[in-house]
Amino acid sequence: MHVAQRVGWLVIAAVLFAAIAGIFGGGPISRADTSVESDGARIELEYPRFGRSRSPQELRLRIDAPNATGDTLTVAFSQSFASSTNITGTSPPDGNGELTPESSLTWPVSDWSRPVEISINFEPRVNWRSEGSLTVTIGGLPAQQIAFTQFYFP
Repeated sequence: MHVAQRVGWLVIAAVLFAAIAGIFGGGPISRADTSVESDGARIELEYPRFGRSRSPQELRLRIDAPNATGDTLTVAFSQSFASSTNITGTSPPDGNGELTPESSLTWPVSDWSRPVEISINFEPRVNWRSEGSLTVTIGGLPAQQIAFTQFYFP
């Protein structure tokens, strides 16, 4: 009985520690970031590492591409991400409409001398582990892919 009680207290302590750290959202480990750099362009992605299925989430992209020459920025979603989420909005708004597994979002960019920041709001429709990637095409530069992994609680 005494051993079972100690194991129970350890389990409770572990769950409390995980909750405070943010494994259930809103803590220091609940968000993650990744980046790629190529051809003078740097793409940074901040995303929720943990979240709840069917609850609002946000991807934040920061693109620093002073060598870009074109006037558009395009973000294409991997089929696994597009088919497992609902895109609910972007900031700034794009002009494409509904997202399908083959589609992408495009924004006009008139000044590449400053970093471009984009927020993509979505709701995951999956539980547990989810992998996805974004392919970012910056005006006049080769496309770059950035991958991420998320975990959604039911």
